[in-house]
Amino acid sequence: MPGLTDESVRAILQLRAYKPPKTSYDSMPLSRRAAVLVLLFPDIHGRLRVVLTLRSELLKSFAGQVALPGGKADTLTEKPENTARREAYEEIGLPLPNHNFVLSVPTLQSSSNQQSLGAEKQQIRFSITHLTELPCHLSQNNLSVRPVVAVLLPAPAQKDAPISPGDINLDNMNKLDIPIDLESLLIPRLDPKEVSVVFSTPLEAFLAKTYAREYTHPPTPTPEKWYKGKLAKWYGRDLYMHEFMAPVWAHKAVTVGRGAARVGYNDKLITLEEAVLLAGGSEKNEKKDEDVLMHYRVWGMTARILVEAARIAYEKEPEFECLEEKGDEDIIAVLWDYGMLREERKHGEEFVVNEMFEKGNL
Repeated sequence: MPGLTDESVRAILQLRAYKPPKTSYDSMPLSRRAAVLVLLFPDIHGRLRVVLTLRSELLKSFAGQVALPGGKADTLTEKPENTARREAYEEIGLPLPNHNFVLSVPTLQSSSNQQSLGAEKQQIRFSITHLTELPCHLSQNNLSVRPVVAVLLPAPAQKDAPISPGDINLDNMNKLDIPIDLESLLIPRLDPKEVSVVFSTPLEAFLAKTYAREYTHPPTPTPEKWYKGKLAKWYGRDLYMHEFMAPVWAHKAVTVGRGAARVGYNDKLITLEEAVLLAGGSEKNEKKDEDVLMHYRVWGMTARILVEAARIAYEKEPEFECLEEKGDEDIIAVLWDYGMLREERKHGEEFVVNEMFEKGNL
């Protein structure tokens, strides 16, 4: 298997080196604090993908929408990184900070041009490394949302401790092989009350107007209709509203079924062992015409965060128009100064605040 591409290595290093501007997050009351996790991992070709979720239809807010794992802070002393990781643990079962985790997968054996599962299993350790935080965004319900960026990588065989940011450099990351198709085999444990689907999309795609066929494995039949955007007014300023339609093969999306998470393949539930065969290029995986290509709408604050993360990582501007400034720290600061982000939230306050901005009263 190939290791990380040079471009992916540089992207990780750029994110690690990024220093966000001063934030008002620590001044916010507890009821206004939230964090989301931008979790990156390498695909089978060494390109970086980002984990996304489809929120449960049972939720009271933003039901059925694509989102990054995350949620509100529990205490005033909880850092954004801990909030994002705790919420990711609750929503999709991602291990908590300072813990490596081990994936035990059957080995693939080849004979007569066919692959089968061996009796032995290989133990592969992974570690999740914090890279940086991005400027806060103001959600539609007036929360100050701090994006936290982290990367999931195979842990070096000689290390027992989790990978730290200091371990990340060009030399040792180029030596990290991608031992398996992580997109297919890292099967989350979903909380059906909060999340109905987990899938991933290439981070770099959020800089492009079109979605390249090779972004998916196997490639999509044709280039996908990917991006559309429009200029809108939001909190008294121009804002480009980005919308992406993410194509995801059904067998690469994780869904909720029988009380646990399974990989969805042709709208059926399959086991981990079957997923191993799919990832290894079994006969079942060769029947591409029988697979189902799903599409998930990524828009709003989630889309803006992903565009900003990609701009930092790949050191280039998107092919479409976007604001030069990242995040909403300026708007949050104004609202805070005018006493509009108090501990107690009022029903419909977001509409009142937006109207005041539009009329020039803030």
